[in-house]
Order: sequence, then C-alpha cells, then structure tokens
Amino acid sequence: MICCLNPYCSEPLNPDDQETCLACGQPLIPLLKQRFKVIEPIGRGGFGKTYIAEDVDKLNERCILKQLIYRSQSEEETQKVLQLFAQEARQLQQLGEHPQIPSLSAYFRAGDFFFLAQQLIQGQDLMKEFEQDGVFSEAKIRALLEGLLPVLAFIHTQRVIHRDIKPENIMRQTSTGKLVLIDFGVAKVLPTATATQTGTMIGSQGYVSPEQVRGKVKPASDLFSLGATCFHLLTGINPSELWVERGYAWLEQWQQYSPEPISPDLAYVLDRLLVKDLQRRYQTAEAALQDLQHPPGRSPVAPPPLPRSQTDPTLLLQTSPASPAAPLRSRPPTTRTSPTRTSPTRRDQPRPVASAPQTALMVGVALATVTLLGMGTLILMQLRRSPPTPSQTVAPIPTATATPPTAVSPPPSPPPLPQGLPSPPLPLPPPL
Repeated sequence: MICCLNPYCSEPLNPDDQETCLACGQPLIPLLKQRFKVIEPIGRGGFGKTYIAEDVDKLNERCILKQLIYRSQSEEETQKVLQLFAQEARQLQQLGEHPQIPSLSAYFRAGDFFFLAQQLIQGQDLMKEFEQDGVFSEAKIRALLEGLLPVLAFIHTQRVIHRDIKPENIMRQTSTGKLVLIDFGVAKVLPTATATQTGTMIGSQGYVSPEQVRGKVKPASDLFSLGATCFHLLTGINPSELWVERGYAWLEQWQQYSPEPISPDLAYVLDRLLVKDLQRRYQTAEAALQDLQHPPGRSPVAPPPLPRSQTDPTLLLQTSPASPAAPLRSRPPTTRTSPTRTSPTRRDQPRPVASAPQTALMVGVALATVTLLGMGTLILMQLRRSPPTPSQTVAPIPTATATPPTAVSPPPSPPPLPQGLPSPPLPLPPPL
C-alpha cells in the first residue's frame, strides 16, 4: 500500500501500482525524498499529521514521519509554527544521543510541506497504559520519577526545556520497558546569559506551571509538569479539569484526591514538585531524584558504630588516669587480623552500662574525691612552706612518710610521802 500525502484526504491508502489517489486524485509519491516510503497515517495534531514510514536507506527500518500542515491567516503565526517545527528537528539532533530521546533521521521540504523523520519507539504512551490498566500504584509512580528525572536533568544541562510534559508525551518502550520522552515540538532553548525565557505560553492546560502561563519558563517548569503527570496517573483525575474549576488552589490539597494513602517519602517529593511558588519548588531534577532515593532525615549509608570506650561515660571514668584502676583479670593475648570489628563473642560482650542516675552519682563522687584530695594537698604544701613565728611554734603534721616522733620523757613522779602518814585513798569508780 502507498499513502496519499494530502493531509485532508479521507481515504489516503492506495494500492502500490496506483499513481493518483483514488479518493482525492492527488498524485502519489512512491518515495518521499527518494528515501521514505509512507505506509499509513497514525495521528493528527494542531500543527501537522504523523505517519509510519520505511527508510530505504536503513534497510527499510520503520520510522516516524511528521508533516507540518499548519496554515494561518497571519503570516507571523505561520512563521512562528515553522520555526517551532524546525526547532524540534534541531532539538532531536542535539539530544538524540540520549537512549531515552528519539533520534533525528532527516528534516526536509517536499512540495508545499515540511517533513521531519525520527526514530520510531515501539510501545505505547502512558495515557494509553493508564486507560488499559487503571491508576498507577505508588511503585509505578516511583519508577516513573526514577526513569524520567535523569532525562530531564540531561536536557536541562543542554539548556533545553521541554514545556509539554504530559502522559501522552511519555512512552514506554516495549523491548526494554524504559520510558522515552517524545514530542520536542514546543521545546525552548534557553539563552546562555539567563535561565528564564519570556514568550508565548505553550503547553497543555492543567500541566503547565503558573510562570509558564505567564510566558516565562525555567527548568523547574518541566518539574511542575512532571508532578502534574504523576498526579493524573496516581489519582485518575485530569489536572486540567481541576484547573478549570479551581485554578491552582487544588495544589494545596492534592493528596485528598488520591484513592490510596501515599507514603510520606513520596508525598514529600510530589509536594515539592507541585508547588505554585517557583522559588519553593525543586530547581533541578537532580535535587528531586536525590530526595526520592534518599528521603530527607535519613542517612543513605549508616555510619559504623563507635567503640564503647568513646561513647560510654562510665567506661571513660573507669579508664581515666585520675581514678584508681580496678584489678583486671589476666586474658590471653589476641592478635588483630583486621581493623574491622567482628561481632562480639560471649567473652567479648561489653559490660552492662550503668543507668543515667548511677552514672551521675559516680561522676559526682569522683569529682568530690578529686576536689578534697586537691584541697588537702594545697593546705599541706602551704603549711610546709610558711616558717614558724617566734611566739608560736607549729608542730608538723604527721604524714605517711614522716619520721617517727621523738620519745617524750614521762612526767616527774610525786615526792614520797613521809613515813607514818596514811596513803591517800584510792579514787572511787564513777557511779553507774
């Protein structure tokens, strides 16, 4: 079969030997640009028509062929659309090296129409997947974010903003299951000097950010559209319907539309994506991916535990040089084979750790003991250094190492009584 390229033909398919279209009489072109054989139309949009074609220069490999058919009474608008179409070709040529972005095959003009040939992605878009399988689970939403955020990070580093992210523009490749971002027809190239571009609002209603509605786009604008896409697939509610009814007020209570509870980690990321205020939203795809993979408040890698000798105050007190060392039982020497500490055996298990009141009491007793010893030492040193005055003699304070005191002579015995006198009576014992 050969396809008629008249975009308004109602029956474009014709036999291979036909020279003119049986429906509209338009001359048929067997090979477009002597390279592409158009097989059948697969869709039509506001700017053009899309076909399946075979590239004879690539062993009849199938590809997507886009035909620009937009015409306007305003020459300025026509030129604008033509610029966007040519821009899509440049974007695909620039970004097509990424495995999740279609590559460009050709861009040319034939007759009155412009054509763009690009890689065919075998699969279906997420909107068709949603219509077949229903709302996405939280696991599928996580997979969607993990699969597409790196793609956005890549195009943003190339100073490109997609501006039309929605379920229809995200395809799941059948062979690999990977997500592919398509339709760069309205993508915007940012100037080198600034990260914000002002112009006409282009995008899909309900998925575009507030600043994009005002004609200003930034990389964070794509992140808002990705958050709106996740909301649609997670809740089954088209954000364009909520936008018509409530504007952007639905963003503050978006979780109430979810049929199932959402985990706090995923809700946090979606909250940061669906923020009306540009400054409070994620500014980069890398930041959103970091929070998705390592939620705030959680350490991605747990640090190794410190030895108890560095964290337990009771063990610090026991091993302090100022405190008397407790007698230790002899233990056979061990050989360290690795700096990594293995799991403790029954012999190596740590001693029970004292409770907080016991620890405080032990610390207080130790401090009081050290204080009293210090004061006693200072008084002793002061008494040794000061010389005795003439009117007062200070006896030295005996210490553990002092010499023994000199023997004191006994008091003189009383004179003997005269003979014949009775001896004095013995003292009576004290009354009981």
